[in-house]
Amino acid sequence: MLGDGQEGLDCHKKALDIYGRILPPKHPHLAFTYSHLALAYEKKGDNNSSLDYYLAARSIYEEILPPEHPILVELSSNISRLQNAKGQCE
Repeated sequence: MLGDGQEGLDCHKKALDIYGRILPPKHPHLAFTYSHLALAYEKKGDNNSSLDYYLAARSIYEEILPPEHPILVELSSNISRLQNAKGQCE
């Protein structure tokens, strides 16, 4: 279905596959792609997948950015929001 975000999700997955083959495992492009996949899954309502990708992005960024970096702050906020929502639903 056009407009459901699937095309964007497929493009990000393809990018992740390519980056995963050519870049080191802690490369910032991987983290960037993980965070975009997380956002795409969140927009589709798949909060479990979204949370997994946000966590993957944060694990990379934590190794290459200072703790107060805005990207880490935003990721932590997104992770907390999804974890809280998951706790409320269970």
